[in-house]
Amino acid sequence: MANRQLDRIFEAPAVQNWDNEDYSWSPLVKVQLLSMGMNSLRPNQLPAINAAMAKCDVFLRMATGQGKTLCFILPAALNKGLTIVVTPLIALMRNHQASVQQMNVRSEYLCSDEKEKYQAVMNRIRAKDSRVKVLFISAERIQKTEFMNALIAMHKANNIARIVVDEAHCITQWGHDFRPAYKEALSEIRTLFSTVPFTAVTATANNAAMDDIKEILGFTKSQRLVQILASANRPNLFYAVKQKSCDFQVACDIYDRLKTLQLVGKTGIVYCFSRKDTEEMAEYLNRQHRKHTSPDQTIAIHYHAGINNRQEVEEKWMDGTVPIVCSTTAFGMGIDKRQVRFVYHATLPQSIEAYFQESGRGGRDGKHADCVLFFSHDDVDKVRFLINKSLATSNGTAGSSRAATDKLEALRKMASYCDNQNKCRRTSMLTYLNETFDESECNAMCDVCRKKRIGKQPTDREKEAKMVQLTLFQSIKRVASLSAAGHNIPKMFKLGQYEELEDTNNNNNNNNSNNNNNKPVIDINDED
Repeated sequence: MANRQLDRIFEAPAVQNWDNEDYSWSPLVKVQLLSMGMNSLRPNQLPAINAAMAKCDVFLRMATGQGKTLCFILPAALNKGLTIVVTPLIALMRNHQASVQQMNVRSEYLCSDEKEKYQAVMNRIRAKDSRVKVLFISAERIQKTEFMNALIAMHKANNIARIVVDEAHCITQWGHDFRPAYKEALSEIRTLFSTVPFTAVTATANNAAMDDIKEILGFTKSQRLVQILASANRPNLFYAVKQKSCDFQVACDIYDRLKTLQLVGKTGIVYCFSRKDTEEMAEYLNRQHRKHTSPDQTIAIHYHAGINNRQEVEEKWMDGTVPIVCSTTAFGMGIDKRQVRFVYHATLPQSIEAYFQESGRGGRDGKHADCVLFFSHDDVDKVRFLINKSLATSNGTAGSSRAATDKLEALRKMASYCDNQNKCRRTSMLTYLNETFDESECNAMCDVCRKKRIGKQPTDREKEAKMVQLTLFQSIKRVASLSAAGHNIPKMFKLGQYEELEDTNNNNNNNNSNNNNNKPVIDINDED
């Protein structure tokens, strides 16, 4: 059932081999997997599922698109009681619930946007015959007295099976999306429900962030902790950095790149610096697109926290009505659209972790995705200004000063990544995540490695083959353009005469070279 390729698993002393199908629950796992419409597991999923079924605490770091959600949803479906999943965004809750419903697992979510449904949801999860297995909530919800009292009552009745911390990097100031409420609420709930097993899940966390997450969640004192650290490498993503001048030029460059790579109309994300920038970028891209299509065609739509129709925008992008969303970083976390063919950054992310997470939203289906960061040093100054402004607003307390220092250092490393022209992009990112990577395994899937490969001197045979390919390409391109202009291609190139001669040659079975010299010359410049 499972692919037995593993990365690093730090095993709890009680159980030594998590990657096997010999547990008492293994037959149930197979049946549940089939009921979810799947017949196999990806690498590292089986150990995570087994550890959860054994009621261990689980720390799971797995790259975006590698199937983290299944690692806590499948055990939730089999375990008695309710699994509570804490998520940082409403959009993430909704997308998780949609995914879980497709797995035939009953779930609910509670968010501030739908206050009127609170009591109905609580009644369903507390019912004696409740079939709800998963509840998605925010950290802020945990801090509400009424909800906390309900959780305490369920805990006393042994009706809480597990608590899952999704996007666990949001707990720590070392992470790129730090949420104070996330840290406060989860630290409190871990203390109150110390006998309930926890799962912490993230795609991007370096050693410092992981240590902090484990400290906050009490994993450092846990005797039942299983850590599964999968490789963060995404071999199907192409990484590149390009210099930029202004946002309008970036929009032109993006559209030209989409045309060159035949990605016009494909699904993608363009990350921008501010709310205003998202609106302008969408307008610019639509303007470029309409030059080549009809004047009312829309290819891009903007998204940020200030718009009132966020759900509508998400749905238009998810169903393909509008293929490109131009957004601040408010968009994307937990958005499970597998066919994202490109992720472009029109602005500088605040850290390599953030960039890795955001670009990782491309190519979840395992197919090629194009990830390009458009860079200028002006962007570095903008981000630095925001960090210093945040520090001034917090009155320079010790904690905020340390956080600002960490953010500035992360920014410096991000800028260094962009300035680099010699080191494999993949190696740079994975080194930041404390993972060793040999750049020879990049396979020219970044701009630096591709330049190195192109820069190698080709052999005479390679030169000859390349020249033939180039001539053929030029010929095809020329014929295509002439055909589009309405020229009579068979007449222009005397193709009828050429075909007759070819038929004769075939019948004669390899004529000698003297006969070949009598073939008509096809002049690609002959337009009579």
